[in-house]
Amino acid sequence: MNAADRKLAGAALEALDGVRDACMVAAGLDLSVRDLGLVREVACTGGEVSIRVTFTEPGCPFTHRMLDSIYAAVERLPGVGGVRVQLEWDPPWTEDWMREPARREFRAARRRLSGAAAPLPWIPRGSVGAGKD
Repeated sequence: MNAADRKLAGAALEALDGVRDACMVAAGLDLSVRDLGLVREVACTGGEVSIRVTFTEPGCPFTHRMLDSIYAAVERLPGVGGVRVQLEWDPPWTEDWMREPARREFRAARRRLSGAAAPLPWIPRGSVGAGKD
């Protein structure tokens, strides 16, 4: 990436900080797709922005809404000629992908709602730590 592409990729990442996960909002949490670690990569070539994302579970009923929000947030940036979003499920998302402040907020909300801090039941067995580099 040249300097202009790096700058645009950085602006795209910042724009994604404004995209909220609908399930988290419904649970009373103000967490972005970046807070949750759902954005795996942002790259830019000649004004064309490519974004690789995942979601917390394949059956998420808000997938279309979040994808629309991702496109809208990045398409409005000056210099963007196009946006391509690639949805990836492997490796599956786990809490390990979250930013630490978001993880603390998420776990505190889970304790308030359920009285427990155990992993959510839909996290596949053996996937904890899959997102660590």
